[in-house]
Amino acid sequence: MLPKIEINRGRMEAAASERNLLSTDMAEYLAKKGTPFREPHEIVGKLVAHGAKVKLPLNQISIAELKKVSPLFDVDVANLFDVRRSLAARTAIGAPASGNIAVQIARWRKLLGDR
Repeated sequence: MLPKIEINRGRMEAAASERNLLSTDMAEYLAKKGTPFREPHEIVGKLVAHGAKVKLPLNQISIAELKKVSPLFDVDVANLFDVRRSLAARTAIGAPASGNIAVQIARWRKLLGDR
């Protein structure tokens, strides 16, 4: 199966670029800025609901609207909406950082005899 796999990079990037997928990054952003850990999920949930109501993804909600939900939002929140940056920050074991993926690809090539 794997030797015949065809990867559609464009479709993968389009799917990964869905801005609401980075809602976890928004919750982590708030936690890092001092929001007690139990609260960011609810805050971001309100923003996702608001965005759905006004037909806007998270990255298009204005800073003024974000600040209505939490005063900790600032212009740097825009940096969250870069899927490559988000993936690169995920470096725990099993996480999708490119270094982790490269290690797993090398491991499986060795195990499978680089078929």
